[in-house]
Amino acid sequence: MEEIKMIVIGLLSSVITLLLKAFIDYLSENRKNESELQKQVFQRKTDAVENAMSWYQEAIDCFSTMQMACNGLKEDFNTFDYSLYILTAQKVKQLSEETAKKLNPLYLYFDVSQIEQQYDTTHSLYYIIYALKEISNLDQKAKELSDKGFAPDSIEIKNVMNQGKVLFDGLYKALGVHIESMAKIQRRLRLEYKKYSFKDEKKSWWHLN
Repeated sequence: MEEIKMIVIGLLSSVITLLLKAFIDYLSENRKNESELQKQVFQRKTDAVENAMSWYQEAIDCFSTMQMACNGLKEDFNTFDYSLYILTAQKVKQLSEETAKKLNPLYLYFDVSQIEQQYDTTHSLYYIIYALKEISNLDQKAKELSDKGFAPDSIEIKNVMNQGKVLFDGLYKALGVHIESMAKIQRRLRLEYKKYSFKDEKKSWWHLN
């Protein structure tokens, strides 16, 4: 009888040991999976911030250069500032095409809508698009008048130039709004990313140790 008890106790001990080992392995695997998931999320956040910061910096540089050109053109037309404006207008088009790819992933992890609302960037963006289009139309109109034989100092061409000055003045102001808002978003992202980076690294450390 004692031998049977010993056998039963031995079997129970083995079963309990196996169950405990299985439970420990299960917890360990869960921690490993959770840690791996956190690493992936952290990497996605990093990629989103890096892409957005790169886009914002390119946009700030571009808008600053265009703003400088507009500052000269709103006073008087000159070929240097206008050539600079044309170059930056082409860059704006490129940046616009990259917006969805570079900025959309950012909105999954960070909220910058408060800053955009503070600066009313939707309104200024509409004006930038409008001004770029209207300036292009005026440029075409001035070329058509020139082809018809109107002199640069003619009333017709001067009227076109004056309309351009108004647009360049408005564009200068709208660009300034966007430059300020993008710079503030960059500062917010740096602070937010440091906060999330610290939390994620701390969580990863606890799961790995």
